[in-house]
Amino acid sequence: MQQPPTQAATQAQQAGNVSPGTLRGLPRINYYPPVVVTLMASILIFLVLAVLTTSSILRLLTRLQYMASGQQVSVVDVGLCGLVSIVLVCGTLYFAGVVIKGFRDLRSPVYYTRGTVVGKPGMAGRRVSNWLVVSPRYAGPDLSIASEITDEQRAASPDRSLIFQPRFGPDPVSSASTRRTTGGYVGYGAYLPPDRIPSLTRSGQGQGQGQGQEAQATLLFHVSNMPPGMLADGEEVLLAHSRYLQHIFYVAHLRGGEWESFRNKALI
Repeated sequence: MQQPPTQAATQAQQAGNVSPGTLRGLPRINYYPPVVVTLMASILIFLVLAVLTTSSILRLLTRLQYMASGQQVSVVDVGLCGLVSIVLVCGTLYFAGVVIKGFRDLRSPVYYTRGTVVGKPGMAGRRVSNWLVVSPRYAGPDLSIASEITDEQRAASPDRSLIFQPRFGPDPVSSASTRRTTGGYVGYGAYLPPDRIPSLTRSGQGQGQGQGQEAQATLLFHVSNMPPGMLADGEEVLLAHSRYLQHIFYVAHLRGGEWESFRNKALI
């Protein structure tokens, strides 16, 4: 008579079903250290750019004064100083905005975005594995709403590592990019379309309106060193990030009716 598996054996089996670089469940977040480090790095870059911008503008003004007084000045030198000054001004303004967003993140809680993965055909020539395009259905600070799993979703999200793979069948990792949505359902995952999850949709809309958020078609996130083939087009994901700088803490997707998470360790 076959004995039922022990709890330790079950946990070991579940651990073996986790994709490389991922873990079961939603990890705890140490929110402030990454945000503070990102903010300090942004302040340092902003100060360096501000000094370089001031120096370049002063050099340009000096050359223009020489030209106005009739002294011989190279036009190429003046044009080069002008172009460099424009680039430095743009960079300084950009990092000034980043610094402002960093301070706003220090006063904001962790933000959660839940939605579906969207294909990235326009990024074919780049490292698309580090970029994630999401069509959001919820964005807010309430983890209980963002991570809600319905009974239908538990039944419709089998663990792909438990599915029998023929010896000479296609590699699920290499064939991840060929998966396509058909009739609202996705191959290998069978995730439900938004209209089949009314409770989450209503909660997300109400929370979004309460936060003054406007509905957005897609959001672009940068996640470093994500395992290749981890996510497929149309797959449902949950991201934990800072609200303004959008520093990603983890990306989670459904496996076997539970969340499976990938922790992002990049600071910027």
